Amino acid sequence: SFLAGLFAGMVLLSGPSFIFGILTILGGWALLAFVSGDSPSLEIERKHLLTGLAGVGFSLFIFGTLLMRYPQGLAAMFQAIPDYFGGIFRSSTAEAGAPLAQMLVALLVYQPFAVLFALFGMSGRGDEPQNASIFLLGSLAAGLLLISIDPSRQVWMLLWLIVPLWLFAGKALAPFLSLPKQEDRLLVFGEAAFFLVILLYWWFNLSKMTTVFAFNIPAGVSLWDFNALDGSTKVYLVRMLVTIVIPLLIVLITALAARVWEGSGAIQGTFWGAGAFLAFYLLMTTWNFTAQPTELAGELWMQGPSPGYAQELMDAIEETSLQITGTKYELNLVYQIDSPLVHWLLRDFPNASYVAVPLENQLPDAVLNRETGSGEDLLSQFYLGERVTLQLSRNWGGRTLPPDFDRWLVYRETIVENDWVTLWRRSDLFPLYSPEPSE
Repeated sequence: SFLAGLFAGMVLLSGPSFIFGILTILGGWALLAFVSGDSPSLEIERKHLLTGLAGVGFSLFIFGTLLMRYPQGLAAMFQAIPDYFGGIFRSSTAEAGAPLAQMLVALLVYQPFAVLFALFGMSGRGDEPQNASIFLLGSLAAGLLLISIDPSRQVWMLLWLIVPLWLFAGKALAPFLSLPKQEDRLLVFGEAAFFLVILLYWWFNLSKMTTVFAFNIPAGVSLWDFNALDGSTKVYLVRMLVTIVIPLLIVLITALAARVWEGSGAIQGTFWGAGAFLAFYLLMTTWNFTAQPTELAGELWMQGPSPGYAQELMDAIEETSLQITGTKYELNLVYQIDSPLVHWLLRDFPNASYVAVPLENQLPDAVLNRETGSGEDLLSQFYLGERVTLQLSRNWGGRTLPPDFDRWLVYRETIVENDWVTLWRRSDLFPLYSPEPSE
């Protein structure tokens, strides 16, 4: 109970995400009350309730106020309510959130395991729906409704949908995760191995499709006139056909095996083979969360630009400060980039100041801007410049999804735009790099 209260306190501090989650839970509660006809009740023993409340208080004291060093953290917790509803009822001039189509595709791309098997779990397998399933279905429907009506929707909202999806998926998988019966083992293991192999081939075929860039069907040429097409188009069409046929083949084999073989061995083999493939895909997708900045910029869960190589920029600034002042953070720096990221990166530099207008008759130790330097300007005469990519943003030409979606799906490669900045350092402040006098 104490641990439950501890984590509940952390949820209370999660900002607008907490409000969204509460609304999804209330949606499930309302559907359960409507279907069952009774008002659902939650009975908790007094000692467990007190222990849970103690955990909530401890969590708020430790994480919400940092041992009362920042008591305003509790006020920020209540600020989550106007922040969330302010996003729903925002003005038409406010910045738009993620497109709804992108949100749904992101759910399929990042959680195909949960989505696929949750569909089986929702079917109930012929049984009467239970209260838990009704509650989860209501929460899922409420979450989708809230996402669809919220113009400031963010991809993090999908986290509250993943929970009921995984619970439904667990309901579908539970009957088939046990060791198969003795008479079904040959069928289950053989079917699982066969499906895993052809699914891996399906992925390999999809990856090869992304390498075919010349795809052209001349006007007046029918697809049935296959010999009239060029070689690259033939290869692409064959690979596309294989991509479509393999999932249909799995469904057909499963249906035939389930009809011929008594028991649940056929379904169990399919679940094991497809589950192993989707688990491998899920592992690789999770691994991409630690990818390079150029790849992170194209992820669907990213809103706005990714940080790029900001750490390399900070290393250069700290090294410059150390060489000029002897400390890391005393550099006399002027920056001309009005960006929240830059303001945050330079928060520990007391001598760093933001100046919007170009410098005139000033020679600070370092200057950070987006200029490249040319001609006889002040920077080119007295400073040495180093360009760094501060941020990376996807450049999809206004599209909701990447232009080459199949290639993005396999390799996470997409078109990104670099936000270049230049760190200018006064050349006369580096005596160690001056040439030694000749004898």
